[in-house]
Amino acid sequence: MTFAFNNTYARLPGRFFARLATGETVFRETALPGAVLVRVARRHVRVGTFEYFQARQDTDALRQLADYTIARHYPEAKGSDRPYRALLEAVLARQAGLVARWLGVGFIHGVMNTDNMSISGETIDYGPCAFMDAYHPGRVYSSIDHGGRYAYGSQPRIASGTSRAWPRHCFRCLTMTRRGRSRRPKA
Repeated sequence: MTFAFNNTYARLPGRFFARLATGETVFRETALPGAVLVRVARRHVRVGTFEYFQARQDTDALRQLADYTIARHYPEAKGSDRPYRALLEAVLARQAGLVARWLGVGFIHGVMNTDNMSISGETIDYGPCAFMDAYHPGRVYSSIDHGGRYAYGSQPRIASGTSRAWPRHCFRCLTMTRRGRSRRPKA
């Protein structure tokens, strides 16, 4: 089974192209048919990509990833005196805009952890997710979200927490000058 979907009608950036049935069975709470979701996005770099290198304390890879991200996806940050800070601010603005658009159309993203949040301000991870039929701030969609962590009304708070993870994971890059010398970040 294949089908195409584009959520532009809801004015949400990001889309998936097709769902392909694998013929295999996937075991979650119950046995379900397996599928592969083909996503289309301008960027697939996630907040969790930075988190990975920070957890390994791989400053060189973290800086390389930030430099790549600036060059490829946020070239306007390159000319800044503080390019990593400019990158951070651009990503946070896009994240905030995305979540505001989600709320405007009643979209519930089931799992908003750092690995599911793109730095592009696009929705790239669609599972589990849903649109509300009727407004209820406590509405959840993920079958594993028994406590309402990712409820519709919690999304701004969760996105803010995920966004706060971003500077923590890039802190070393944010404290570097363009010449690579360390300096204290300005408040």
